[in-house]
Amino acid sequence: MSWETVLPDLKCWHEARDREAGRRALTFLEPELRLMVPGLVRRTWPQDLIEDALRDFLHKLVNSPLPNNIDNLRSYLSGGLPKTLHYSVQKASPSKGERV
Repeated sequence: MSWETVLPDLKCWHEARDREAGRRALTFLEPELRLMVPGLVRRTWPQDLIEDALRDFLHKLVNSPLPNNIDNLRSYLSGGLPKTLHYSVQKASPSKGERV
């Protein structure tokens, strides 16, 4: 599987809930998304926080239909992953009232 062939499988999952297509897509995407996590994040964040962010991102990817106009899935996902990582840090950080 490659970035060029994963998009049809992902769309097949969203349109027909084809389990095999979804399994193929996730099997390819999970390690690829791990590689897309910036080095600074890997070095400074706790591993469990990174795992939670990746899990949240994969959950959104599986449950939300993709736009029809995606030409480059890798580029599309690389734009969303940093936002999810940032949101996960915000969610895990104590609020101002909770800080000591």
